[in-house]
Amino acid sequence: MSDLDALRDSVRGFLDKHAPVRADADIWPRLTNELGLTGLAVSEDRGGSGAGWVELCVALEETGRVLLQAPLLSTAVAATLVPDDLLPGLLDGSTRAALALDTDCTTESGCLSGVVPQAVDAADAGLLLVGVGEDLYAVQDFAGTPIPTLDASRPQARVELSGAAARHIGSASKARDLLHVAIAAESVGAARRCIAMTVDHLKMREQFGRPLGSFQALRHRVADLTVAVEAAASMSWYAATAAAGSAPDLPVLAPLAKATAADAFTYAAGECIQLHGGIGFTWEHDAHLFFKRAWSTALLHGDSRGLRQQAYQRANP
Repeated sequence: MSDLDALRDSVRGFLDKHAPVRADADIWPRLTNELGLTGLAVSEDRGGSGAGWVELCVALEETGRVLLQAPLLSTAVAATLVPDDLLPGLLDGSTRAALALDTDCTTESGCLSGVVPQAVDAADAGLLLVGVGEDLYAVQDFAGTPIPTLDASRPQARVELSGAAARHIGSASKARDLLHVAIAAESVGAARRCIAMTVDHLKMREQFGRPLGSFQALRHRVADLTVAVEAAASMSWYAATAAAGSAPDLPVLAPLAKATAADAFTYAAGECIQLHGGIGFTWEHDAHLFFKRAWSTALLHGDSRGLRQQAYQRANP
């Protein structure tokens, strides 16, 4: 068994036991202290595990599989971007981070003003990374007001900044690229779970005395779905490898990975509902939770058409 397989098995076993779909238990301290997931892509000399972006994406695939209700994605990405003095709280879980990388905020004399209408995980965050044009700022003095969303498993908040003290910490473009890589990995994990749920149902459910999975038309639909999701997985892994090595083509690969994975996830979630038949349309089944996450993810930090245009423009300056 490779190190990546061992990591995947460890994270999957923990999440299946302590944070299955619909679970509302607070496992944040264990994710950060026991498993150290927020520091996977942080070097050892900065207090992290020294693994890398590939390892972080393996973990994020598993969190997507259970629709994890914890700010791991935001905080783990932030941990790779902040200076050393802001890092310890993100690594030990005492500080949760939120990302608002495309805003209309303005800066003046080191202060930020403006409204962030929607920021994932901002309600309980102690650190907000704000993108203003190509500049990335860290804000610690802010308050997020929870807002209703389609996907209740991924809470969002409205943040109003009025002369908030801000610190310039780097490039917003780099932050967006890394966030896109992370979202792609999470989406692949969730899409694979949709396929697994569907296959299990088709094996169990019978019609005309035969399992639904024996009908060729349904098998073709699952095959097409699997091809789409595995193509997205390949794109996601390619982007994760580029992020791990700071490859020069990351600005092209990152938006493509997010667009491809988000499209595959919405496809998988829709087919999951359809192929489950009547039960797939009920509130009691988990299929609708994945459907909501899929569409909220598809619109998070850029839709697929816009991201593909961005990738084309970056590849052909």
